[in-house]
Amino acid sequence: MKHTARVLSVLSILVSLASVTAASAYSPSESQSAEISSSLFPTPREVYQEGLDPYVFVTAGLMNPEGSYNTGGEYGFGFGFQPYIPFGLGMEMLASRNQSKHHGTRDLERTTVLVRATYNFGGSTPILKDSYVGLATGPTINQDATYFALAPVVGFDIPVREWSGEYLSSVTVGLDAKYMMVSSDDANGLSVNGALKYWF
Repeated sequence: MKHTARVLSVLSILVSLASVTAASAYSPSESQSAEISSSLFPTPREVYQEGLDPYVFVTAGLMNPEGSYNTGGEYGFGFGFQPYIPFGLGMEMLASRNQSKHHGTRDLERTTVLVRATYNFGGSTPILKDSYVGLATGPTINQDATYFALAPVVGFDIPVREWSGEYLSSVTVGLDAKYMMVSSDDANGLSVNGALKYWF
């Protein structure tokens, strides 16, 4: 329970840091505040081909499982799109390995496949307008068995390069944090990864 509370606190801190960074980078006037707050939550609407925002990505970072395992590396790849504004759908495959803290005990090795649904924020406030929250779920496979995983997700993607053509394409860099809750007695864990995405 202490581990869970600590991890949830970390997720809260990540969201708070994003908010503080956004506030320091941009200070709207009173007349702009109402407009920004209303557009932070986009009006749900259908999208056409140019609004689907498909993307592919690679990700790498750290996985910190609870229990008797050290923090270790995690990496993966995935894809996604926006079928209905402001909701996104995607899938990712992740691999991680965490060394045991006890001599003679084998390491924790996992391959995880997650389907994820996200709510994408809007508006014009830096960081927040490129942020999302969501939920991911799917199987996670270790050396012994396959378990079911459920993970709340929070993150952001900052555009760094755009190209104009028949369709607008871009590259973003961002951060993705999730707390993976695993069925049975397998270790839950906090995952924090950087992500490089190509949107087309």
